[in-house]
Amino acid sequence: MYFHIQRIAALVQEAATPRLAGFDPRPRLAQELRRIVASLPPEAIPEALRAALLSGEAVGPEAGRWLPLVQTWLADECARTGV
Repeated sequence: MYFHIQRIAALVQEAATPRLAGFDPRPRLAQELRRIVASLPPEAIPEALRAALLSGEAVGPEAGRWLPLVQTWLADECARTGV
């Protein structure tokens, strides 16, 4: 599960990064996020993140708001698994 969370964190970070005008990676990021989230059991996703990840909001315009929560989830998973 660590690698799935790591990939989710990378997607949210990419969405939160400023980009050139005319280039919007959000549709691609949302599609990839949906694919990864579908492979996780819903109960594995922290309650505070579940709706944002399932809806794609975490890779939308408010990605910067979600990034710290996703990074905390990744750190918690690292601590839990010893990775």
